[in-house]
Amino acid sequence: MFTRRLLTFCLLFIGTGFAYGQDCTCSTAFQWMKKTFEENDAGFTYILSIKGRAAYDYHNLKIQEKVNVARSREECRLVLQEWLRFFRKGHVYIKALETEKGNETPAPAQQLDTLSIKNQFKEWPRLQIDLPEFEKYLSNKKTQDFEGIWDFPPYKIAIKKTENGYKGVLINKVSPYWESGQIKLEIIREGNELKGVGYMRDHSKAKSDQLESIGQNYLQVAGFWLKRLAPVLPTETEVQDYLTSLNTKSPFIKQLDKNTLYFRIPSFDPSQKKVIDSVLNANDKILSTMPNLIIDIRGNGGGSDFSFSNIIPYLKTNPISTVGVEYLSTSMNNKRMLDFLNKPEYKTFFSNEQKEWIKKSYDTLQKHLGEFVYLNEPIKGKEAEESFTKKVYPRQVGIIIDGDVGSTAEQFVLAAKQSKKVKFFGTPTFGALDISNMYSIKDPCNEYELGYCLSRSKRIPQYILDDRGLQPDYFISNEVPGFKWVTYVKQILEQ
Repeated sequence: MFTRRLLTFCLLFIGTGFAYGQDCTCSTAFQWMKKTFEENDAGFTYILSIKGRAAYDYHNLKIQEKVNVARSREECRLVLQEWLRFFRKGHVYIKALETEKGNETPAPAQQLDTLSIKNQFKEWPRLQIDLPEFEKYLSNKKTQDFEGIWDFPPYKIAIKKTENGYKGVLINKVSPYWESGQIKLEIIREGNELKGVGYMRDHSKAKSDQLESIGQNYLQVAGFWLKRLAPVLPTETEVQDYLTSLNTKSPFIKQLDKNTLYFRIPSFDPSQKKVIDSVLNANDKILSTMPNLIIDIRGNGGGSDFSFSNIIPYLKTNPISTVGVEYLSTSMNNKRMLDFLNKPEYKTFFSNEQKEWIKKSYDTLQKHLGEFVYLNEPIKGKEAEESFTKKVYPRQVGIIIDGDVGSTAEQFVLAAKQSKKVKFFGTPTFGALDISNMYSIKDPCNEYELGYCLSRSKRIPQYILDDRGLQPDYFISNEVPGFKWVTYVKQILEQ
Protein backbone atom coordinates (compact mmCIF):
# COMPACT_ATOMS: atom_id res chain seq x y z
CA MET A 1 0.00 0.00 0.00
CA PHE A 2 1.14 3.52 -0.81
CA THR A 3 0.86 4.93 2.71
CA ARG A 4 2.66 2.13 4.47
CA ARG A 5 5.39 1.90 1.86
CA LEU A 6 5.86 5.65 1.77
CA LEU A 7 6.56 5.80 5.48
CA THR A 8 8.70 2.68 5.39
CA PHE A 9 10.69 4.22 2.54
CA CYS A 10 11.36 7.37 4.55
CA LEU A 11 12.79 5.52 7.52
CA LEU A 12 14.97 8.14 9.10
CA PHE A 13 14.87 11.86 9.76
CA ILE A 14 16.97 13.80 12.24
CA GLY A 15 15.31 16.53 14.31
CA THR A 16 16.18 18.60 17.35
CA GLY A 17 14.91 18.17 20.89
CA PHE A 18 13.15 20.49 23.34
CA ALA A 19 15.31 23.00 25.20
CA TYR A 20 16.44 22.92 28.78
CA GLY A 21 19.41 24.24 30.73
CA GLN A 22 22.78 23.35 29.29
CA ASP A 23 23.93 21.31 32.27
CA CYS A 24 25.28 18.51 30.11
CA THR A 25 25.87 15.46 32.28
CA CYS A 26 25.09 11.80 31.85
CA SER A 27 22.19 12.26 34.27
CA THR A 28 20.61 15.05 32.23
CA ALA A 29 21.10 13.01 29.04
CA PHE A 30 19.38 10.05 30.70
CA GLN A 31 16.43 12.13 31.87
CA TRP A 32 16.05 13.66 28.40
CA MET A 33 16.22 10.27 26.69
CA LYS A 34 13.81 8.67 29.15
CA LYS A 35 11.21 11.43 28.80
CA THR A 36 11.52 11.56 25.01
CA PHE A 37 11.19 7.80 24.68
CA GLU A 38 8.27 7.49 27.11
CA GLU A 39 6.30 10.20 25.34
CA ASN A 40 7.06 9.37 21.71
CA ASP A 41 8.14 5.76 21.11
CA ALA A 42 5.39 3.60 19.63
CA GLY A 43 6.53 0.51 21.53
CA PHE A 44 6.88 1.98 25.02
CA THR A 45 3.37 1.34 26.39
CA TYR A 46 3.23 -2.10 24.76
CA ILE A 47 6.39 -3.35 26.49
CA LEU A 48 5.33 -1.72 29.75
CA SER A 49 2.05 -3.66 29.62
CA ILE A 50 3.99 -6.91 29.19
CA LYS A 51 6.85 -6.44 31.67
CA GLY A 52 4.97 -4.36 34.22
CA ARG A 53 5.55 -1.07 36.02
CA ALA A 54 7.46 -2.69 38.90
CA ALA A 55 10.06 -4.19 36.54
CA TYR A 56 10.38 -0.85 34.75
CA ASP A 57 10.84 1.10 37.98
CA TYR A 58 13.51 -1.34 39.14
CA HIS A 59 15.26 -1.06 35.76
CA ASN A 60 15.25 2.74 36.03
CA LEU A 61 16.70 2.56 39.54
CA LYS A 62 19.60 0.31 38.52
CA ILE A 63 20.35 2.37 35.40
CA GLN A 64 20.33 5.62 37.40
CA GLU A 65 22.96 4.12 39.71
CA LYS A 66 25.19 3.40 36.70
CA VAL A 67 24.49 6.82 35.20
CA ASN A 68 25.65 8.48 38.42
CA VAL A 69 29.11 6.93 38.15
CA ALA A 70 29.61 7.22 34.36
CA ARG A 71 32.80 9.18 33.72
CA SER A 72 32.88 9.57 29.93
CA ARG A 73 30.45 10.06 27.07
CA GLU A 74 31.11 6.56 25.77
CA GLU A 75 30.64 5.03 29.21
CA CYS A 76 27.42 7.00 29.51
CA ARG A 77 26.26 5.90 26.06
CA LEU A 78 26.71 2.25 26.97
CA VAL A 79 24.54 2.73 30.06
CA LEU A 80 21.88 4.55 28.04
CA GLN A 81 21.92 1.75 25.48
CA GLU A 82 21.41 -0.74 28.32
CA TRP A 83 18.32 1.20 29.38
CA LEU A 84 16.90 1.00 25.85
CA ARG A 85 17.51 -2.76 25.68
CA PHE A 86 14.68 -3.19 28.22
CA PHE A 87 12.28 -2.50 25.35
CA ARG A 88 13.74 -4.34 22.35
CA LYS A 89 17.02 -5.21 20.67
CA GLY A 90 16.38 -3.65 17.25
CA HIS A 91 14.97 -0.42 15.83
CA VAL A 92 16.31 1.55 18.78
CA TYR A 93 19.69 3.14 19.54
CA ILE A 94 21.58 5.91 21.27
CA LYS A 95 24.84 7.17 19.81
CA ALA A 96 27.37 9.77 20.89
CA LEU A 97 27.82 12.62 18.43
CA GLU A 98 31.38 13.48 17.49
CA THR A 99 30.88 17.23 17.73
CA GLU A 100 31.91 20.16 19.86
CA LYS A 101 29.27 21.55 22.19
CA GLY A 102 27.06 24.19 20.62
CA ASN A 103 27.83 23.42 16.98
CA GLU A 104 28.25 20.56 14.55
CA THR A 105 31.93 21.08 13.78
CA PRO A 106 33.90 17.87 14.35
CA ALA A 107 36.04 18.10 17.45
CA PRO A 108 39.76 18.39 16.69
CA ALA A 109 41.68 15.14 16.86
CA GLN A 110 43.84 14.76 19.93
CA GLN A 111 47.51 13.98 19.44
CA LEU A 112 48.37 10.47 20.52
CA ASP A 113 50.74 10.01 23.42
CA THR A 114 52.56 7.16 21.67
CA LEU A 115 55.10 6.58 24.43
CA SER A 116 52.37 6.27 27.05
CA ILE A 117 50.45 3.81 24.87
CA LYS A 118 53.53 1.67 24.27
CA ASN A 119 54.31 1.58 27.98
CA GLN A 120 50.72 0.63 28.76
CA PHE A 121 50.92 -2.53 26.66
CA LYS A 122 54.60 -3.45 26.87
CA GLU A 123 53.88 -6.35 29.27
CA TRP A 124 51.22 -7.87 26.99
CA PRO A 125 51.62 -11.67 26.57
CA ARG A 126 54.02 -12.73 23.83
CA LEU A 127 55.04 -15.86 22.00
CA GLN A 128 58.37 -15.92 20.24
CA ILE A 129 58.39 -17.47 16.77
CA ASP A 130 61.39 -18.04 14.53
CA LEU A 131 59.66 -16.93 11.33
CA PRO A 132 61.98 -18.61 8.76
CA GLU A 133 61.79 -21.89 10.70
CA PHE A 134 58.00 -21.59 11.00
CA GLU A 135 57.63 -20.96 7.26
CA LYS A 136 59.80 -24.01 6.53
CA TYR A 137 57.68 -26.08 8.92
CA LEU A 138 54.50 -24.94 7.16
CA SER A 139 55.82 -25.77 3.68
CA ASN A 140 56.60 -29.35 4.76
CA LYS A 141 53.33 -29.89 6.63
CA LYS A 142 51.24 -32.72 5.16
CA THR A 143 47.83 -31.91 6.68
CA GLN A 144 46.42 -28.42 7.10
CA ASP A 145 44.65 -26.83 10.04
CA PHE A 146 44.61 -23.29 11.49
CA GLU A 147 48.40 -23.08 11.51
CA GLY A 148 49.76 -20.63 8.98
CA ILE A 149 50.56 -17.02 8.25
CA TRP A 150 47.45 -14.91 7.89
CA ASP A 151 46.63 -11.40 6.71
CA PHE A 152 44.27 -9.16 8.69
CA PRO A 153 45.17 -5.63 7.50
CA PRO A 154 47.10 -3.88 8.92
CA TYR A 155 48.16 -6.98 10.89
CA LYS A 156 50.07 -10.05 9.75
CA ILE A 157 49.60 -12.95 12.12
CA ALA A 158 51.33 -16.29 12.56
CA ILE A 159 48.91 -18.83 14.04
CA LYS A 160 50.77 -21.61 15.84
CA LYS A 161 49.42 -24.68 17.57
CA THR A 162 49.92 -24.81 21.35
CA GLU A 163 49.07 -27.24 24.11
CA ASN A 164 45.57 -25.81 24.66
CA GLY A 165 44.68 -24.68 21.16
CA TYR A 166 46.27 -22.05 18.93
CA LYS A 167 47.81 -18.62 19.41
CA GLY A 168 47.93 -15.87 16.81
CA VAL A 169 51.16 -13.88 17.11
CA LEU A 170 51.86 -10.60 15.35
CA ILE A 171 54.81 -10.76 12.97
CA ASN A 172 54.67 -7.05 12.16
CA LYS A 173 54.53 -3.94 14.32
CA VAL A 174 51.43 -1.71 14.28
CA SER A 175 52.64 1.17 16.39
CA PRO A 176 51.91 2.41 18.98
CA TYR A 177 49.35 -0.19 20.11
CA TRP A 178 50.92 -3.47 19.03
CA GLU A 179 54.46 -4.86 18.87
CA SER A 180 55.62 -7.89 16.91
CA GLY A 181 55.56 -11.04 19.02
CA GLN A 182 52.45 -10.00 20.97
CA ILE A 183 49.42 -12.30 20.97
CA LYS A 184 46.61 -10.79 18.87
CA LEU A 185 44.19 -13.71 18.90
CA GLU A 186 43.66 -17.20 20.32
CA ILE A 187 41.70 -20.30 19.45
CA ILE A 188 40.80 -22.15 22.63
CA ARG A 189 39.00 -25.37 23.41
CA GLU A 190 36.00 -25.29 25.73
CA GLY A 191 34.71 -28.82 26.18
CA ASN A 192 34.18 -30.23 22.71
CA GLU A 193 34.00 -26.81 21.10
CA LEU A 194 36.62 -24.45 19.69
CA LYS A 195 36.09 -20.74 20.26
CA GLY A 196 37.83 -17.62 19.04
CA VAL A 197 39.36 -14.92 21.21
CA GLY A 198 40.44 -11.66 19.63
CA TYR A 199 41.94 -8.47 21.03
CA MET A 200 41.02 -5.05 19.66
CA ARG A 201 43.39 -2.19 18.89
CA ASP A 202 43.24 -1.06 22.54
CA HIS A 203 43.82 -4.71 23.64
CA SER A 204 40.26 -5.07 24.95
CA LYS A 205 38.68 -8.46 24.31
CA ALA A 206 36.40 -8.67 21.27
CA LYS A 207 32.78 -9.38 22.14
CA SER A 208 32.41 -12.24 19.69
CA ASP A 209 33.81 -15.71 20.36
CA GLN A 210 32.81 -17.06 16.96
CA LEU A 211 35.18 -19.27 15.01
CA GLU A 212 34.54 -20.13 11.39
CA SER A 213 36.79 -21.78 8.85
CA ILE A 214 35.82 -20.77 5.33
CA GLY A 215 37.52 -23.34 3.17
CA GLN A 216 41.30 -23.60 3.29
CA ASN A 217 42.26 -19.95 2.93
CA TYR A 218 39.83 -17.87 4.96
CA LEU A 219 39.20 -17.77 8.68
CA GLN A 220 36.95 -15.76 10.97
CA VAL A 221 38.11 -15.47 14.58
CA ALA A 222 36.07 -13.37 17.03
CA GLY A 223 34.89 -11.10 14.24
CA PHE A 224 38.34 -10.80 12.61
CA TRP A 225 38.44 -11.91 8.96
CA LEU A 226 41.78 -13.43 8.00
CA LYS A 227 43.17 -14.53 4.64
CA ARG A 228 45.87 -17.19 4.48
CA LEU A 229 49.25 -16.11 3.08
CA ALA A 230 51.16 -19.32 3.79
CA PRO A 231 51.19 -22.11 3.04
CA VAL A 232 49.80 -21.29 -0.42
CA LEU A 233 46.70 -23.43 -1.01
CA PRO A 234 44.11 -23.42 -3.81
CA THR A 235 40.85 -21.62 -3.05
CA GLU A 236 37.77 -23.77 -3.62
CA THR A 237 35.27 -22.48 -6.22
CA GLU A 238 32.48 -22.82 -3.68
CA VAL A 239 34.36 -20.60 -1.24
CA GLN A 240 35.16 -17.98 -3.88
CA ASP A 241 31.49 -17.84 -4.91
CA TYR A 242 30.48 -17.45 -1.27
CA LEU A 243 32.92 -14.59 -0.68
CA THR A 244 31.71 -12.83 -3.82
CA SER A 245 28.14 -13.17 -2.60
CA LEU A 246 29.05 -12.07 0.91
CA ASN A 247 30.89 -8.94 -0.19
CA THR A 248 28.64 -7.74 -3.01
CA LYS A 249 26.77 -4.46 -2.55
CA SER A 250 24.44 -5.06 -5.50
CA PRO A 251 21.98 -7.84 -6.37
CA PHE A 252 22.78 -10.35 -9.09
CA ILE A 253 21.42 -13.54 -10.65
CA LYS A 254 23.61 -16.50 -11.55
CA GLN A 255 22.69 -19.80 -13.17
CA LEU A 256 23.97 -22.73 -11.09
CA ASP A 257 22.95 -25.50 -13.50
CA LYS A 258 20.18 -26.34 -15.97
CA ASN A 259 17.57 -26.47 -13.20
CA THR A 260 18.51 -23.80 -10.66
CA LEU A 261 19.06 -20.04 -10.55
CA TYR A 262 20.73 -18.17 -7.68
CA PHE A 263 19.50 -14.65 -6.82
CA ARG A 264 21.59 -12.71 -4.30
CA ILE A 265 19.95 -9.64 -2.65
CA PRO A 266 22.21 -8.04 0.00
CA SER A 267 19.87 -5.11 0.74
CA PHE A 268 16.40 -3.71 0.17
CA ASP A 269 17.68 -0.17 0.59
CA PRO A 270 15.61 2.31 -1.47
CA SER A 271 18.66 2.95 -3.64
CA GLN A 272 18.57 -0.73 -4.67
CA LYS A 273 15.00 -0.65 -6.01
CA LYS A 274 15.99 0.20 -9.60
CA VAL A 275 18.92 -2.23 -9.51
CA ILE A 276 16.75 -5.13 -8.31
CA ASP A 277 14.12 -4.38 -10.97
CA SER A 278 16.82 -4.16 -13.64
CA VAL A 279 18.19 -7.58 -12.66
CA LEU A 280 14.67 -9.05 -12.75
CA ASN A 281 13.94 -7.54 -16.17
CA ALA A 282 17.23 -8.74 -17.63
CA ASN A 283 16.60 -12.29 -16.40
CA ASP A 284 12.83 -12.53 -16.81
CA LYS A 285 13.04 -15.04 -19.66
CA ILE A 286 15.22 -17.50 -17.77
CA LEU A 287 13.27 -16.92 -14.54
CA SER A 288 10.15 -17.94 -16.44
CA THR A 289 11.64 -21.26 -17.57
CA MET A 290 13.81 -22.40 -14.64
CA PRO A 291 12.32 -24.97 -12.21
CA ASN A 292 14.23 -23.84 -9.11
CA LEU A 293 15.13 -20.43 -7.71
CA ILE A 294 17.35 -19.81 -4.67
CA ILE A 295 17.06 -16.31 -3.17
CA ASP A 296 19.85 -15.48 -0.72
CA ILE A 297 19.05 -12.56 1.62
CA ARG A 298 21.58 -13.34 4.34
CA GLY A 299 22.71 -10.15 6.05
CA ASN A 300 19.88 -8.11 4.52
CA GLY A 301 18.97 -5.56 7.20
CA GLY A 302 15.99 -4.12 5.35
CA GLY A 303 15.18 -0.89 3.56
CA SER A 304 11.95 -0.28 1.65
CA ASP A 305 8.96 -2.45 0.72
CA PHE A 306 9.17 -0.84 -2.72
CA SER A 307 12.45 -2.64 -3.32
CA PHE A 308 11.01 -6.15 -3.21
CA SER A 309 7.58 -5.48 -4.74
CA ASN A 310 8.51 -6.83 -8.20
CA ILE A 311 10.00 -10.03 -6.77
CA ILE A 312 6.67 -11.13 -5.30
CA PRO A 313 5.02 -12.09 -8.65
CA TYR A 314 7.67 -14.79 -9.14
CA LEU A 315 6.78 -16.28 -5.74
CA LYS A 316 3.04 -15.74 -5.54
CA THR A 317 0.66 -18.72 -5.69
CA ASN A 318 -2.35 -17.11 -3.97
CA PRO A 319 -3.44 -13.74 -2.53
CA ILE A 320 -1.08 -12.48 0.17
CA SER A 321 -2.48 -11.21 3.46
CA THR A 322 -1.18 -7.86 4.65
CA VAL A 323 -1.37 -6.18 8.04
CA GLY A 324 -0.86 -2.45 8.47
CA VAL A 325 0.65 -0.28 11.18
CA GLU A 326 -0.61 2.43 13.53
CA TYR A 327 1.31 5.66 14.15
CA LEU A 328 1.67 7.24 17.56
CA SER A 329 0.56 10.85 17.19
CA THR A 330 2.68 13.36 19.13
CA SER A 331 3.82 16.87 18.28
CA MET A 332 7.39 15.63 17.87
CA ASN A 333 6.47 12.65 15.72
CA ASN A 334 4.01 14.53 13.51
CA LYS A 335 6.53 17.24 12.66
CA ARG A 336 8.09 14.79 10.23
CA MET A 337 5.11 15.16 7.92
CA LEU A 338 5.68 18.91 7.66
CA ASP A 339 9.35 18.34 6.97
CA PHE A 340 8.41 16.06 4.08
CA LEU A 341 6.50 19.02 2.63
CA ASN A 342 8.90 21.85 3.47
CA LYS A 343 12.48 20.56 3.59
CA PRO A 344 14.50 21.24 0.40
CA GLU A 345 15.79 17.65 0.22
CA TYR A 346 12.21 16.40 -0.28
CA LYS A 347 11.21 19.02 -2.87
CA THR A 348 11.30 16.60 -5.82
CA PHE A 349 11.06 13.41 -3.80
CA PHE A 350 7.25 13.17 -3.66
CA SER A 351 4.61 13.50 -6.36
CA ASN A 352 1.79 16.03 -5.98
CA GLU A 353 -0.56 13.18 -5.09
CA GLN A 354 1.81 11.99 -2.38
CA LYS A 355 2.23 15.50 -1.00
CA GLU A 356 -1.54 15.83 -0.75
CA TRP A 357 -1.70 12.56 1.17
CA ILE A 358 1.08 13.76 3.52
CA LYS A 359 -0.80 16.98 4.28
CA LYS A 360 -4.03 15.10 5.00
CA SER A 361 -2.16 12.62 7.18
CA TYR A 362 -0.60 15.44 9.20
CA ASP A 363 -4.03 17.00 9.76
CA THR A 364 -5.42 13.63 10.83
CA LEU A 365 -2.55 12.98 13.23
CA GLN A 366 -2.85 16.44 14.80
CA LYS A 367 -6.52 15.80 15.58
CA HIS A 368 -5.58 12.70 17.57
CA LEU A 369 -2.59 13.70 19.70
CA GLY A 370 -1.66 11.00 22.21
CA GLU A 371 -3.46 8.31 20.21
CA PHE A 372 -2.46 5.60 17.77
CA VAL A 373 -3.72 6.45 14.30
CA TYR A 374 -4.18 4.15 11.33
CA LEU A 375 -3.31 6.07 8.16
CA ASN A 376 -3.51 3.37 5.50
CA GLU A 377 -6.45 2.33 3.38
CA PRO A 378 -8.82 -0.15 5.10
CA ILE A 379 -7.21 -3.56 5.60
CA LYS A 380 -9.21 -6.34 3.97
CA GLY A 381 -6.96 -9.09 5.34
CA LYS A 382 -5.96 -10.16 1.84
CA GLU A 383 -5.52 -8.81 -1.65
CA ALA A 384 -8.74 -10.44 -2.86
CA GLU A 385 -9.53 -7.52 -5.12
CA GLU A 386 -6.16 -7.76 -6.87
CA SER A 387 -6.13 -10.02 -9.91
CA PHE A 388 -2.93 -11.79 -10.85
CA THR A 389 -1.71 -14.57 -13.10
CA LYS A 390 0.16 -17.28 -11.25
CA LYS A 391 3.57 -17.92 -12.81
CA VAL A 392 4.31 -21.57 -13.56
CA TYR A 393 8.04 -20.99 -13.09
CA PRO A 394 9.95 -21.12 -10.93
CA ARG A 395 8.20 -24.19 -9.51
CA GLN A 396 10.19 -24.18 -6.24
CA VAL A 397 11.79 -21.27 -4.39
CA GLY A 398 14.26 -21.65 -1.54
CA ILE A 399 15.00 -18.47 0.41
CA ILE A 400 18.13 -18.39 2.60
CA ILE A 401 17.86 -16.37 5.83
CA ASP A 402 19.99 -15.79 8.92
CA GLY A 403 20.11 -13.78 12.14
CA ASP A 404 21.08 -10.58 10.31
CA VAL A 405 17.86 -10.48 8.27
CA GLY A 406 15.68 -7.77 9.79
CA SER A 407 13.15 -4.98 9.37
CA THR A 408 11.86 -4.69 5.78
CA ALA A 409 13.66 -7.91 4.85
CA GLU A 410 11.46 -9.63 7.45
CA GLN A 411 8.41 -8.04 5.81
CA PHE A 412 9.54 -9.73 2.60
CA VAL A 413 9.84 -13.03 4.48
CA LEU A 414 6.30 -12.59 5.88
CA ALA A 415 4.93 -12.08 2.39
CA ALA A 416 6.92 -14.90 0.77
CA LYS A 417 5.99 -17.36 3.54
CA GLN A 418 2.40 -17.29 2.26
CA SER A 419 3.38 -18.80 -1.08
CA LYS A 420 2.84 -22.52 -1.49
CA LYS A 421 6.06 -22.93 -3.48
CA VAL A 422 8.43 -21.15 -1.09
CA LYS A 423 10.52 -22.76 1.65
CA PHE A 424 12.97 -21.02 3.98
CA PHE A 425 16.43 -22.31 4.88
CA GLY A 426 18.94 -21.15 7.48
CA THR A 427 18.50 -19.74 10.96
CA PRO A 428 15.85 -17.49 12.60
CA THR A 429 15.79 -13.87 11.48
CA PHE A 430 16.77 -10.94 13.72
CA GLY A 431 13.29 -9.94 14.89
CA ALA A 432 12.76 -6.19 14.35
CA LEU A 433 9.42 -5.55 12.67
CA ASP A 434 6.62 -5.12 15.22
CA ILE A 435 7.77 -1.64 16.26
CA SER A 436 9.07 0.17 13.19
CA ASN A 437 9.49 3.34 11.12
CA MET A 438 12.56 4.78 12.79
CA TYR A 439 13.02 8.43 13.63
CA SER A 440 15.92 10.14 15.34
CA ILE A 441 16.41 13.21 17.49
CA LYS A 442 19.40 15.01 19.00
CA ASP A 443 19.54 15.97 22.65
CA PRO A 444 19.68 19.70 23.58
CA CYS A 445 23.40 19.46 24.38
CA ASN A 446 24.09 18.07 20.90
CA GLU A 447 25.98 15.16 22.44
CA TYR A 448 23.67 12.22 21.75
CA GLU A 449 21.27 11.05 19.07
CA LEU A 450 18.32 8.86 20.03
CA GLY A 451 16.72 6.52 17.51
CA TYR A 452 13.22 5.31 18.29
CA CYS A 453 10.08 4.24 16.40
CA LEU A 454 6.85 5.89 15.28
CA SER A 455 4.63 2.89 14.50
CA ARG A 456 3.49 -0.47 15.79
CA SER A 457 2.11 -3.36 13.78
CA LYS A 458 -1.55 -4.33 14.02
CA ARG A 459 -0.29 -7.93 14.25
CA ILE A 460 0.63 -7.54 17.91
CA PRO A 461 0.00 -8.95 20.44
CA GLN A 462 -1.43 -11.91 18.48
CA TYR A 463 1.65 -12.43 16.27
CA ILE A 464 4.91 -11.17 17.79
CA LEU A 465 8.19 -11.07 15.85
CA ASP A 466 10.38 -8.56 17.72
CA ASP A 467 13.28 -10.24 19.55
CA ARG A 468 12.01 -13.61 18.26
CA GLY A 469 12.39 -13.50 14.50
CA LEU A 470 10.87 -15.70 11.82
CA GLN A 471 11.74 -19.39 11.76
CA PRO A 472 13.11 -21.26 8.73
CA ASP A 473 11.36 -24.35 7.37
CA TYR A 474 14.76 -26.06 7.22
CA PHE A 475 17.14 -25.15 10.03
CA ILE A 476 20.82 -25.19 9.02
CA SER A 477 23.11 -25.85 11.99
CA ASN A 478 26.64 -24.63 12.61
CA GLU A 479 27.88 -27.98 11.35
CA VAL A 480 27.18 -26.75 7.82
CA PRO A 481 29.59 -23.86 7.07
CA GLY A 482 28.17 -20.73 5.48
CA PHE A 483 29.84 -21.34 2.13
CA LYS A 484 28.00 -24.66 1.79
CA TRP A 485 24.48 -23.34 2.42
CA VAL A 486 23.66 -22.74 -1.24
CA THR A 487 24.71 -26.28 -2.16
CA TYR A 488 22.65 -27.61 0.76
CA VAL A 489 19.52 -25.77 -0.43
CA LYS A 490 20.10 -26.76 -4.05
CA GLN A 491 20.33 -30.45 -3.16
CA ILE A 492 17.01 -30.33 -1.29
CA LEU A 493 15.20 -28.46 -4.08
CA GLU A 494 16.46 -30.92 -6.69
CA GLN A 495 15.52 -34.07 -4.78
